[in-house]
Amino acid sequence: MTWLTGVVIFLVGGLAGFAAGRIIPALTGKQQELEAELDKHMKSQESFKNEVNNYLTSVNDAMQNIAQQAQTAASDSQKQLTALTEKQDNKEYIPFFSPEISELLNQTASKKSSEKADLESPTKAIPLDYSENKMGWFEAENKQ
Repeated sequence: MTWLTGVVIFLVGGLAGFAAGRIIPALTGKQQELEAELDKHMKSQESFKNEVNNYLTSVNDAMQNIAQQAQTAASDSQKQLTALTEKQDNKEYIPFFSPEISELLNQTASKKSSEKADLESPTKAIPLDYSENKMGWFEAENKQ
């Protein structure tokens, strides 16, 4: 009978310990505070997740809008380029100038090139050495 009493006391103690472990924290409110804090953190994490998701979608939309604007600008500039080159009458195209000014620039450039060709003689077209006098090891030959 001693062993029966020991087993009963052990079971009663185990049940009392289990009940005390469950009831005492509930009475102090620590468990509810931790659960409330956990819920609060989970809600803030969900709201942050939604904010980041909204931000990323707005960035994606902005990038797509920028790409579309870049394509539109490229096509417009290509149209402008073709319009300007058609107006140039197969002359050299000078960007950022109207056809009249480009024609004037082409005329002055051709005049300058013809003047340079007239001024340069065949002997002046040959490049000169760096120095007329010999230097270094060849200095002795220069003295002779």
